[in-house]
Amino acid sequence: MDVGLLFDLRNPAAWRRPWADHYARSLEYCEEADRRGAGGLWFTEHHLFEDGYLRSR
Repeated sequence: MDVGLLFDLRNPAAWRRPWADHYARSLEYCEEADRRGAGGLWFTEHHLFEDGYLRSR
């Protein structure tokens, strides 16, 4: 069975981290998932939301 991970990368104000740290941690998860043979990685994309969602600005 292939297992994958879905990331939406939101970073809401209630627990906001610096964006660079947030993306770096997510990439670490992706690297580990790849190392362990994950079948895929997916990312949501919604522009102009204040909490991130793969920011367009």
